Amino acid sequence: MLTICRFPDDLTFLRRIAPPIEEAEFGSQALYNFAEQLAETMDAFGGLVGLSATQVKETNRQPIDGSAVVYQEPAWRIFSMMVTDNEATTVCNPEILWLPPEKDWVMGPEGCASFASVQEHMKAPAMMKVRARTVSGEDYEATLHGVQARCFWHERRHLDGLLLSDSMKPLQKKMFLKKVAKAYKEMGR
Repeated sequence: MLTICRFPDDLTFLRRIAPPIEEAEFGSQALYNFAEQLAETMDAFGGLVGLSATQVKETNRQPIDGSAVVYQEPAWRIFSMMVTDNEATTVCNPEILWLPPEKDWVMGPEGCASFASVQEHMKAPAMMKVRARTVSGEDYEATLHGVQARCFWHERRHLDGLLLSDSMKPLQKKMFLKKVAKAYKEMGR
């Protein structure tokens, strides 16, 4: 299981920008292992609908030649997200091809494992067209709706070092961070 970064303690980890997965890395055992660890970590924390590489502390990336290199950035531009109630998929080098105008976005609950899973009502796209690759390197495009669109949006932003709280107005952010601090205190952290 991977260690999930926590705001504000792990802010330097959470602000990292994930580098793209290189062509030679697709299909590698190291990439398969990392994808499996992301999914296992989501499962262990129960209720998570997504988890990105920038949300975990592990930064080892194994080059194809087998030598160990420690990167300061997250392992890969990758995240896992739930596609059904009991099935996760791994998204590599994700791109957003189309979003509706922001005036058509919808308010809805959004939480984040790095913020003690505290939820806040946030505006996000209700639909989007995306492109990504599988762990084995296959290209795919999809049109996502509802929770899947919100999750893709949220996790894709993590890969660019952006956090849930970055989109909040000052008062909303202050109240949200108080709820997060209270949740961590109740958890004994």
